[in-house]
Amino acid sequence: MFPTPDNSSKISFAKLQDLKDIYETEKSNLIKNAPKLFQKVLYPTSFEKQNVFLALNIFHESNSVALAHGAGEKGKDTMGTKEFIDQFLKWWNIANVKNSEKGKRLKDPFCDRIRSKDQMSMVFLNKFYDWLVSWNNKFALPLETRKQLGLPGKGSKLSKETQFALQFTTKSLIDIVNHIFKEHTPEYILLGKLQTDGLAAIFGQYRQMSGGNCNVSSFQIFKSIKKLKIVDFINFHSEKRGEFHIKSLEIFEATSDTSVEFEVDEELYEVFDTTTDVEISPEEMPAFIYTSGYVPKKVSQ
Repeated sequence: MFPTPDNSSKISFAKLQDLKDIYETEKSNLIKNAPKLFQKVLYPTSFEKQNVFLALNIFHESNSVALAHGAGEKGKDTMGTKEFIDQFLKWWNIANVKNSEKGKRLKDPFCDRIRSKDQMSMVFLNKFYDWLVSWNNKFALPLETRKQLGLPGKGSKLSKETQFALQFTTKSLIDIVNHIFKEHTPEYILLGKLQTDGLAAIFGQYRQMSGGNCNVSSFQIFKSIKKLKIVDFINFHSEKRGEFHIKSLEIFEATSDTSVEFEVDEELYEVFDTTTDVEISPEEMPAFIYTSGYVPKKVSQ
């Protein structure tokens, strides 16, 4: 349960069950409206809930489209769940722009680089922050007051840690952008560069060097650091390439001499002759239509 972003006095509902229903409906389909949904995404263990990849599969645009397509069917209202996913999806897109051409390539204004304080992305971040504050304040009221307003007592807001982290990160991004444009005159700002991904990658490497364990000891980390330092001093000598450092190894593309020409087996054409016999249900038709347009679009790029 959360206040509607455009109207804080109105309450909307986001239910994981809506996504579970879509998964159960489509799990046997060849082509799905929500292909990012699978068992581990919807039913994660306590340990898997820390997996960012699984969380991103929940907040994926295909799920939003699937919810919009199924809205109103069988008397269900899934627009609250769709609205909730859209809010966090926009925030994620804005905060993870690392390439200046990403918005143009994806044709998504929320993936554009930040060029001014009044840009659509910045307007959204300010509204998103106000929405978080409103959400926290509304459900931080005393129990009796919440009952008078028709609000539930539990399960209606983010955890204290998540709330603080999200508010702090959003406010920090807004303040950083305002400060940079006030004190300097940059052509644009990439918010995706203001992250600790590099640090996370280093510790990810330490974990992989320690047997792929998520929880590693300080002894294992120091041992991995020593191994990486040794690599920095290793040089190789090649009669063809001369002396080179291990980190400068390159993967050379195969020459055209290794290519093989072949003809399509005539039996393959029988597949095309029988495609007209395939029956597509009305529920699967939208996904097939979308895919048939998406494939030539990607090929043409």
